[in-house]
Amino acid sequence: VDAHVEGYVALLGFMLKADPPATIYDAAEHSSELDEHMWPQLVSKVEGIDLLAGGRLDPRSRVDSMQIRQILSFARRFYKAICVDLSGNMERFSLEVMQEAKQVFIVCTPEIPALHLARKKIQLLQSLDLGDRVCVLLNRAQKRPLITTKETQHLLGVPVYLEFPNDYRGVHTALTQGKAVDPASELGRQFTQLAARVTKRQAQAAEPKKKKSLLDFLGVLPGYTLSAEKK
Repeated sequence: VDAHVEGYVALLGFMLKADPPATIYDAAEHSSELDEHMWPQLVSKVEGIDLLAGGRLDPRSRVDSMQIRQILSFARRFYKAICVDLSGNMERFSLEVMQEAKQVFIVCTPEIPALHLARKKIQLLQSLDLGDRVCVLLNRAQKRPLITTKETQHLLGVPVYLEFPNDYRGVHTALTQGKAVDPASELGRQFTQLAARVTKRQAQAAEPKKKKSLLDFLGVLPGYTLSAEKK
């Protein structure tokens, strides 16, 4: 579930060659009345993932925290993993979503300004007792970086979860074709590893056996994590 509310819908739709039937704003408008009949009309199916696209370019549109909670509460009934793509502006509703998350990824590049901004965001999350859930995805990583991974981790104070190489040609080809990055490429392998690690983390969390509750039989999951795998 992509809950980016910054007008990302046009870019994402272009990247995936998708034509989303609705956006987060439409879901928010009906957040108190969502059901199994309405939901399929709101999401797009892209390579096995149900996508709820971000907002249109309209500064008058707003989504409040209660609406986000209602949407996520409903979606938890049907998915074992939910990925929320936030704006990075640390809005109130963004922080409330992260309070519910099992893992929070800060995406940044290995340049000084980007690392400085990432550090500020991490410090904010640490002040909200979210520091133990935060790690970094380092984008456009170089094989011979000016700032090493060890130095990056020391600067940010959190682990670098994965590094993703700069593959402009591969990304350009994928965007042109409206497909995922070639899984056999170095970048594609890192994407695959990210998905595997995140879903493995979730599986480990579910290992301890316990008696099923009424909610289990109804298919309601007790929590949700940041990943992108559908049941």
